[in-house]
Amino acid sequence: MFVAIERPKLLIKPPGLADPQDAPLPGGGYVTIRRYMAQGLCLGQGFLQGYMLSEGFSNINNGSTNWPLNAEGLALSSTSNLWADTISAQVGNFCGPTQNQTCDPAPTVPGNPPSITVRQSASQVWQIGSTNPGDGIVVQRNTLQRFIDHGDHANIMSPTN
Repeated sequence: MFVAIERPKLLIKPPGLADPQDAPLPGGGYVTIRRYMAQGLCLGQGFLQGYMLSEGFSNINNGSTNWPLNAEGLALSSTSNLWADTISAQVGNFCGPTQNQTCDPAPTVPGNPPSITVRQSASQVWQIGSTNPGDGIVVQRNTLQRFIDHGDHANIMSPTN
């Protein structure tokens, strides 16, 4: 007899779903959804579900924007094997250091073709096992990129070791 404990290993894009998915926000701006599924060390056991997940940021480069970066943490307990990172930029008066200034430049609805100029970027790490940034098993590192009309993940490393 032996006991196997499943451990998170990597994130993958779910087959059959459009990714990324961009949509306009009411009032101006955009939301981009990047979907992932977590796979464990025991590849034959299917995808993990019912886990805690957190994100963390470092090396934040605001470029020429005053856009806020969403707070770290992402207190999420996945009840299925599918989850998503929601990257958004909205038009309004909630930017700048006091988060009461007009967002500059004003984000736009998704473009066709999409913009290629990065307006804001940050190193992003995803961990499974806790909702506290810095705790848990690292399953992905990437660069979060926000453009004037969409968001994206670049330089994706999963697994990270």
